[in-house]
Amino acid sequence: MRVGALDRGAFVAVGGASAAATSAARCAWMRACGGSWLFRSRVGRLCSAAMAPPDDDERNKPKPPAPAHPHLNGNAHLNGNGQVNGTLDEDDEASASDDEPAEEAPLGPPPANIADLVAACVRFVATRYGVPLDGTQDTLSLVDHYVRDARAEVAQNDQALLLVQGAIGGYVGEVMRQAFRGEWYTEGDPNGWRLDMGTAFLTFNPIGMAREALTLEPAEGWHAHLELEAEDREELERRLAMLGEVDEEEYYAPTTRYEVLEIAIDVLRARMIERGLGDVRFTSEDYRRK
Repeated sequence: MRVGALDRGAFVAVGGASAAATSAARCAWMRACGGSWLFRSRVGRLCSAAMAPPDDDERNKPKPPAPAHPHLNGNAHLNGNGQVNGTLDEDDEASASDDEPAEEAPLGPPPANIADLVAACVRFVATRYGVPLDGTQDTLSLVDHYVRDARAEVAQNDQALLLVQGAIGGYVGEVMRQAFRGEWYTEGDPNGWRLDMGTAFLTFNPIGMAREALTLEPAEGWHAHLELEAEDREELERRLAMLGEVDEEEYYAPTTRYEVLEIAIDVLRARMIERGLGDVRFTSEDYRRK
């Protein structure tokens, strides 16, 4: 099912920050803290009672029945709580197939210009630390470290900033594309590039995200924030408001951006499935429609 069959309506951005925004209000969508229960493995502290892990009594309670539409994690796979036990009859099996395809077609390679940027990032990191990047989420903490080390080098050199932000943004964006099934749009100048998500209507510029990580300030005109449909914004902001505060550096870090994107995809997919639109997939053409 193509998005052309939908009346998408207003198309808004979440997280577009200005230099004058306060710490309390700035980019609520990016306030994902590794210390919440979702991310305790990265930071190791609790920051939201609402996200706290269940106690022993809760664990021993009978499990509720599986939902009608299984919840998806950020990798678009069925999570443990969403799987259906037993055998589906033919009607249920057809319904599940219509709602959420069991398999997705393999992703193709990135555009040549993105592949060059990814190779540059791999080379930069290997030269500095002697460790190869393998294109997985687990390597983003090393990219965070590289960003910290590169800030002083690019602070007074615009050409160096453009070079490094392109390499970092290309790599981080490609990790995101592979994890969440996106499509690059790279026509024109890099500030107009986008990574368009395929399983939810959501787009952004990873190069802009990398620029903000390097400069620790909003990158006006680089579209680093998430852009989504107006009708989904409130629910996403509500979910992200449950997460705690982070400092400036973690706020802009590639790992934080990845984690917030994972939450956003999770929220948007759940809403699509609730509306019976689990089979909808988007292409870059859908995002460029006037």
